[in-house]
Amino acid sequence: MCSITFVSHPFLALGTADGPGLAYLNGLISHHGKNGCQLYCGVRGCHKAGCPHYYPAHMRPPDYNVEGCNHPDVDVKNLPICSSDIYWRNLIYVLPSPNEAQ
Repeated sequence: MCSITFVSHPFLALGTADGPGLAYLNGLISHHGKNGCQLYCGVRGCHKAGCPHYYPAHMRPPDYNVEGCNHPDVDVKNLPICSSDIYWRNLIYVLPSPNEAQ
């Protein structure tokens, strides 16, 4: 019997997933987070008052007044451009946080 060492270098050649699964691949928030866009485009979601689950609504409902969700309607013909600069700026902001809740 021989003693052989085999060194393996696995890699992910093609990563595809649905919205919830993609959060595990790219490290961003899942589809129900405030910034649920998996391309880091900056489109923000809305939630019902007192509920933590965000929805990717592009148009603000009439008479909707929830703090932090009062952003204007999103023009789907002119979506924000994804930016690695914004990603890095936000990363620098959250890295010093002592825990995930902050």
